[in-house]
Amino acid sequence: MGDGIIDGRGHAKLIGQNVSWWDLAEQARAGGTQNCPRLIVTSRSNNFTLYRITLKNSPNFHVVFGQGDGFTAWGVTINTPGKGARNTDGIDPSNATNVTITHSSINTGDDNVAIKAGSAGPSTHLTISHNHFYAGHGMSIGSETDGGASAIRVTDLTIDGADNGLRIKSNVSRGGLVHDVVYEDVCIRNTKNPIYMDPSYSAAPITTTSKPPTFTDITLRNVRVTDGGTITLRGLDKDHHLGMIFDGVSIGTTKTKYNAAHADFQMGPGPVTFHFEGEDLNFTGKSGSGQTQSCEGKFVARPMK
Repeated sequence: MGDGIIDGRGHAKLIGQNVSWWDLAEQARAGGTQNCPRLIVTSRSNNFTLYRITLKNSPNFHVVFGQGDGFTAWGVTINTPGKGARNTDGIDPSNATNVTITHSSINTGDDNVAIKAGSAGPSTHLTISHNHFYAGHGMSIGSETDGGASAIRVTDLTIDGADNGLRIKSNVSRGGLVHDVVYEDVCIRNTKNPIYMDPSYSAAPITTTSKPPTFTDITLRNVRVTDGGTITLRGLDKDHHLGMIFDGVSIGTTKTKYNAAHADFQMGPGPVTFHFEGEDLNFTGKSGSGQTQSCEGKFVARPMK
């Protein structure tokens, strides 16, 4: 805790070499492996708090809270370039319980927050509230979901200038059940993929196919996308449908592209300002009347520390 800065210097040349950690990460993109260190890692630790501290330029993930019960990040600033800093996730709770990430600002080169739930156990009872995300890959769940992820609440979030907005990602080599997820009071702008439900995500070759991902009981309430992008809403197949509720959701442009299949959607009771079609889709309910809430005053300038 405190008002200081921890600088991981991922951009700096390694001693005796003409490459940085970030250079090595980019080289690994074309093949091979990387061994770039993470900035803060806790493993099997309980009741860990980060408060009013700035983290920047990690060689890899900034914060990992793994297999623990009780984690709070409050007033944390993460400020790392959005380009050229591969795999620099902001905060990654992994197989974690009772997590709060609040009043924080995250600008980074990969997932702003990624809730991971691999085979070591579930991630459950997580609250992500009153935060501002900038460059990065969004508010993510996955890609490891075979341990199960549930009881997740994301509220009062702005995403401004990211590659992805609200994203759940997995595939048949690491999939599992993701359910009881509520996104509420979220404003998104300047984001390529504002809503991205992806059961076929892969950053590496898929070698097994025995863990199908299922995303269901996913609620978007008072979620506003102020401009365009691509909205992806896909279940894995006819036996593993995506299940979502849209309650007061607006997409603020006619230029938005939709990619939807194998899904069940409940519309309302709040207004829903968009329409889409796709393979194997089921719709129930109907949009309410009136307008969705405004995003006026929600977006704030990124901290420059």
